Amino acid sequence: ELKSEFEPLTAARNIQIKLPDDKDFGIMTDKLLLKSALQNVLSNAIKYSPENGTIYCETQVIQDKFEIMIRDQGPGLNEKTTKDEYSSGKGLGIVKRIMQELGGNIETEWSDKGTAVKLRLPVE
Repeated sequence: ELKSEFEPLTAARNIQIKLPDDKDFGIMTDKLLLKSALQNVLSNAIKYSPENGTIYCETQVIQDKFEIMIRDQGPGLNEKTTKDEYSSGKGLGIVKRIMQELGGNIETEWSDKGTAVKLRLPVE
């Protein structure tokens, strides 16, 4: 569903979104809030990805957390940019508040090869 929502943006720049196989991890959460968080992260990933780039989405369960990782091939964030994003009330700041409301958290990792955003939710 999300992939098709972003298709006009990705097609224009020939960006691929690689999604994991559809699995049921037994997550009980507010799907609309989670979708909003994912839309925000994917929108940023598309915005900063180079033409002909790939955005990878991966899911896994680690201990008692379900993790969704979205990784792009853009220029990468840095500590100051990330701090500004979290505190600005937009972008990652919105995602952080959503994840807290869902009982989860967000973590970002960056390098010159791109940014990875990890959204973690408790497994019921």
